[in-house]
Amino acid sequence: MRMLDLKLNVPLLKEKLKDILINSGSTGRFEQEVIVDREWIKNSREGLNVEAWLDDNHLIEPSGISVISDIDDTIKVTDILDGRDAILQNTFFRTAREVPHMNEVYRAWAAEGAHFHYVSNSPWQIYPALMDFINDKQFPKGSMHLRTVSTQDLIMGRPGKHKLTVISKILRDFPNRKFILVGDSGEIDPEIYQQIYNEFPDQIIKIFIHDVSSQRAINADRRLSSASVMDSSYYSAIRKFISRESALLKKKDSSAQLAMDVMATTEIPQEQQQMTDPQVPLVTKLEQFQQRMDRVSSNMREGVFTVFSLASQLMLDPVIAEEFLMNKK
Repeated sequence: MRMLDLKLNVPLLKEKLKDILINSGSTGRFEQEVIVDREWIKNSREGLNVEAWLDDNHLIEPSGISVISDIDDTIKVTDILDGRDAILQNTFFRTAREVPHMNEVYRAWAAEGAHFHYVSNSPWQIYPALMDFINDKQFPKGSMHLRTVSTQDLIMGRPGKHKLTVISKILRDFPNRKFILVGDSGEIDPEIYQQIYNEFPDQIIKIFIHDVSSQRAINADRRLSSASVMDSSYYSAIRKFISRESALLKKKDSSAQLAMDVMATTEIPQEQQQMTDPQVPLVTKLEQFQQRMDRVSSNMREGVFTVFSLASQLMLDPVIAEEFLMNKK
């Protein structure tokens, strides 16, 4: 692995430049914290030539409102719940599509003074493609936080840890800022945001979860219902056949009776029995999803947690409107 020494040329004032030497490290990526006087940044109209800052100065005030947003199935259609093939097709082979009108919502929030942090489990290798998506679909500029993937990470299989670590650090870096968290129900964003809320309740204004689960749950319940009707018909037919033939078989030898007893003693799965037992309340996949959302939001302040299917729900949310109004005072 070859490591490079890179020179970062930081424009401060027209007559003053500062050179910083950065080592790229063994992964080829680099990160450097540059501390300069805030007035120098305000007086400079030149952008830092560092892609991680989206070709612009990204000065965040100590107080205000920030948005931490997931990418896949939150602002970009990836269809993670459709499996590996769909993910790869939507990531590498198809033209990237935005979740309808989410760019409009984010631009409206940016116009109100919000700053953005994009946090994703996607690897750094697809950073250029994600940057093209952000720019092409006119999402607000912001910091990008992707995942460095190693062989050990693939073996351990805990991508959620990356989000939890990154988001926690952002909130600690800006203890006086308030945050809006936006994710989706396809992965574990609700559970991650629940942990973040439990640790930083006073900094969390709102949690929005894009519902990519309920329609799939409804479809799965319909398929399951159709299958259960077929299964019930099969078992009913067997029992009717047995009842018709039992009288005749009773007149025959004991071995025939034993065979009938064996056939009649069926081992129906418990789930199947519950589906035909009116005394047992059914829990559909849709109900399971609703229970999951209720569990995640159970200890949160009223109005903090919202599951949405349309971007307009974010635009019209009264909690957000009030916070932006208060932020202007």
